[in-house]
Amino acid sequence: MNSNKKLNHTNHYNEISLDEIAEITDSLHSTPSYSDIGFPMVRVTDISNYFLDTKSCLKVNKKVYEEFTKRKIPEVGDIIFTRVGSYGNVSKVINHEKICLGQNTALIHPLVDSNYLLFCLKSKFVRRQIESLVVGSTQKSVSIKSIKELKIPLPSKKEISFITGILF
Repeated sequence: MNSNKKLNHTNHYNEISLDEIAEITDSLHSTPSYSDIGFPMVRVTDISNYFLDTKSCLKVNKKVYEEFTKRKIPEVGDIIFTRVGSYGNVSKVINHEKICLGQNTALIHPLVDSNYLLFCLKSKFVRRQIESLVVGSTQKSVSIKSIKELKIPLPSKKEISFITGILF
């Protein structure tokens, strides 16, 4: 083998828009009345380092919970995406606890392996896209339209299974 030649081991996958492999639901754009007991409402501040902390979430009563889950009830495997302020943070719903989304968040319901999609959303490739889509000077944000247009590399199901088997 000629030592001057370098082998290219980079895989080239089709890139697909996030909204082609996930259902994306925006949160309501209102601040509810909170209560001392009830259902956790996930806000931007409740997601940090890819971890969702429902113990510190503010609570809402049943009526508010039902209003804020009319569009979609978060399920195990769904991904919560922060849109404003600390934008682009993501966390996966990992248990059956009833939660709802506070404003400035989005819910991503994967139609592919949720661990793979979470891995992609945390990747430098997607993070660079997010940074290029941020708008606003005082309060930086990412629009739902921009989130839907994020490009996600899509290998075969076999390769996705291999990747998630290594990582998770």
